[in-house]
Amino acid sequence: MASTERAVEASAPTTEDVIEALRAAYGPRHEAAYEEGLDDFGRVIEDRFDVDGGEGRRIAQELEQAQVLRFFHASAGRNSEGPRVGLFDQPGEMPEGRPEPEPSGRHWQVGRDDAEM
Repeated sequence: MASTERAVEASAPTTEDVIEALRAAYGPRHEAAYEEGLDDFGRVIEDRFDVDGGEGRRIAQELEQAQVLRFFHASAGRNSEGPRVGLFDQPGEMPEGRPEPEPSGRHWQVGRDDAEM
């Protein structure tokens, strides 16, 4: 029964364990397109926690839904209505009075803003 408990434990890593593994691999910000980032995260999760193919990506998608992993794209700004793709995926102009620069390109944030880095 001890081997069964280890198998369950290995296939169900905690959110903290997954974020720690992803930050060890990529840091707090992973420069990647949406699908590429999910694939990258899935591979790290599968390798680190010995889960079957596809399970790592599913875990990454669950963490995205919980907003522990967040995807940002170049058009993410105050007036953006949705993602832009292809040649039109360019940063917009900075709105007046906005103190921080607009993100340059697409990236994934690994963990929450207030998490220790």
